[in-house]
Amino acid sequence: MDESLTKVQTTTRFPEINTVRSKQNTPENGIVKLPTVEDKTNSVSSDDEPVSSPCSRTRRRRRKKSNSGTSSARKSARADSRRQQITPLSELKPLNLIDNSQLISDDLYNEKKERLIKCSKLKDELRVYFGIDAKLGIIKTEDSEDDEYDTDLDQDRVGLELIVDEKTKQIKDFGEFPEYKKRCRDLKVVPNTFLIRHATEDNFKMRHRYMTSSDCRTISKEVEQNLAFQSIDLEDNGITHKHLQTMADMLLKNNSIIEFNISNNPVGPEGANILKYILANNYHVVKADVSDCGLGEKAGPYLAEIIENNVFLRELYLRRNNLGNAAAKYIGDSLGSNITLELLDISWNQIGKQGAIALAAGLKVNTQLEILNVAMNGFGEDGGIALFEALKNQDSLEELDITANRLTDKVARVISTIIPYNRHLKTLKISYNHISSVGALTLLKPYSSRMKKRLATVELQGIDVDAELIDAVNTLQNKRGMTVLISRPPSRREKTSDQLTYSLIKIVELMKDVDVDVYDLFPDYEKEREEMITTDDIIVAMKQCERIPEKKKIQSVKRLIRDTRNRNFQLKEFAVLYTQVNRGSDPSVEEPLRSVFAGRKRALTPASVQKKKEETKSSGVRFF
Repeated sequence: MDESLTKVQTTTRFPEINTVRSKQNTPENGIVKLPTVEDKTNSVSSDDEPVSSPCSRTRRRRRKKSNSGTSSARKSARADSRRQQITPLSELKPLNLIDNSQLISDDLYNEKKERLIKCSKLKDELRVYFGIDAKLGIIKTEDSEDDEYDTDLDQDRVGLELIVDEKTKQIKDFGEFPEYKKRCRDLKVVPNTFLIRHATEDNFKMRHRYMTSSDCRTISKEVEQNLAFQSIDLEDNGITHKHLQTMADMLLKNNSIIEFNISNNPVGPEGANILKYILANNYHVVKADVSDCGLGEKAGPYLAEIIENNVFLRELYLRRNNLGNAAAKYIGDSLGSNITLELLDISWNQIGKQGAIALAAGLKVNTQLEILNVAMNGFGEDGGIALFEALKNQDSLEELDITANRLTDKVARVISTIIPYNRHLKTLKISYNHISSVGALTLLKPYSSRMKKRLATVELQGIDVDAELIDAVNTLQNKRGMTVLISRPPSRREKTSDQLTYSLIKIVELMKDVDVDVYDLFPDYEKEREEMITTDDIIVAMKQCERIPEKKKIQSVKRLIRDTRNRNFQLKEFAVLYTQVNRGSDPSVEEPLRSVFAGRKRALTPASVQKKKEETKSSGVRFF
């Protein structure tokens, strides 16, 4: 045998020691004895020590036997037994095929769970996942000596932590509405982020979103189970009767919703029946706003059933729904049997005399209504009288808004005989009606007496005002403490800064000097009073007038008003200013010109002025 094969190569930093050791490990017969498996397990080699001799191996074996009862041996044995019990994840089979001998014991499982929760960063999430009470915490076990060593348990713990971390991240990404987002994915709808952001607020206000049927379906299912909302505002979202049908269960089943607003949506007459289904049998909604929904006259029976049967509704807004007289009759009949409604708004609904009489009949027997708004309807004289006659013995109404209903002085006289003796009405809004200053004085005269009156606020804006009415209003405000709102006369205003007014004053003063009126300059005034003119048109008319012999004065006035030569105004406005100057008032402190065309480009001139201009051009005469 070759001599090189008989040497055992060792790894040390000193070649001299390698040579000596190779000679020591070589037997006399030249045959090298290979180590057995038992020798490998019993030998404990170190990276810093060279290969030991048989004598040193024997000494280590003896030390091993003497220290077999030490703690290190016990730790190794326990670790080996645990390694044999744990099955790798790659070798796991489905649950129905797992052999009972491969399952982890309950004690080992509990120990792993406790160590996982103890070492994980997501302690609270894991306690919730495993159903452990956070107040009680986890029972702390005695520290084992195995904690000093890394085993497969640490690897399992890391794996479980990664799984739990990933699951928690998914939950946080989905937010508080995983079911809502799943429903959106099923219906192929983009989740409404506005709903997710404001889901914990008491008042949910989402306007101008224009939802589809699928949006309404998903949102309705989510809001139906959300008990945080107390009011729902879905104004101007393009909700039709089909959308409203999907939202009906939301408004019925969620008992925490007490107010809802679906105004300015095209619900239409078809949605009136759905509104009846929602509100007629509802016992938690106290305020409903369905204004500007296009309900129409056909909604009358359904609205009457809501008012008559619902004993929980307190406020109902129905303005701008084109209800007309037909629906007003149904509403009037239902008011007589309602015992809970406190506010009713049916303004801007084209209700005439017949509808007003029906409403008055219901209001006469109603004992609960406190605020009634019927503004911007066409009650007229007869309808207004019928309504105020109903208030003679009415003892619940506190505020009445009957603005812009074509009421006359006759109605004002009826009001003066009824309202002062009503001990409940506090506010009366009667502005922008056909009532003169005499009618307003008649209405306010009873309140100047010492008799104690309940009425505290009267709105009389948009009517004619004179000095006598102003004195009466000041007396009521200073001595009786009433609030009377009127439009102050123009004489109370400051002087205008509009140069056009001063230019027209100069023209009128010239007309007074030469004794010329508007009809002399514009013979067809009655036909042309609505036409737009300029100061240049007036100058041309004055030059063509035969009653003005001195043309130099016209030329001097023209120079003074050259800055406003392109300003437009109506011919009738010039006539008003002419009248004011003639009666001695100052137009600069009167109401300024309010033409809708003021400031625009020059309009077409009246026919008579245009004809005079053409005659002037044809004659070849040029005026400066």
